[in-house]
Amino acid sequence: MKLETLFTAEEQQILDRIAAEIQQSHQRPATPNLEKKLQRWATAVTRIEAGYRWPSYEYQNDVGPRDFLQEVFNATPPSVQTKLTAVMKPWDDRFIASTQDAPAILELTPPLAGAYWYLRVPRKLAGSPDVLDDWAVYYDGPELPASAEFFIDW
Repeated sequence: MKLETLFTAEEQQILDRIAAEIQQSHQRPATPNLEKKLQRWATAVTRIEAGYRWPSYEYQNDVGPRDFLQEVFNATPPSVQTKLTAVMKPWDDRFIASTQDAPAILELTPPLAGAYWYLRVPRKLAGSPDVLDDWAVYYDGPELPASAEFFIDW
């Protein structure tokens, strides 16, 4: 995802400033890189689509970059938001298509307003029986639902 072709130099400066402020507000020393965060979100979505094979705490880590993207989005002017939407929406749509509503919130700390990614669980899970057991709490009822696909990957 090459953002320099999408944003003007002025818009890129705005994004860089906002990203740096967000990183500083979270007391994270690393230099923010919006392109890397977008790539991490795309990678997470791809992993979820393929059949998520890691425990729920890893899922929280994988969807975490979406928080940063939302914070940047919320702080940018409408003209930049329109361009960010063009980049993020295809991945958000794919995420929604490959997940379903969760009866339990995944994040222990209050998410950002509208952080729907913590309110959804993968439709398709893969992995060891321990991984599948870890996920059972996030689905309705005592058994994993028929609406989701589950397979053991030894």
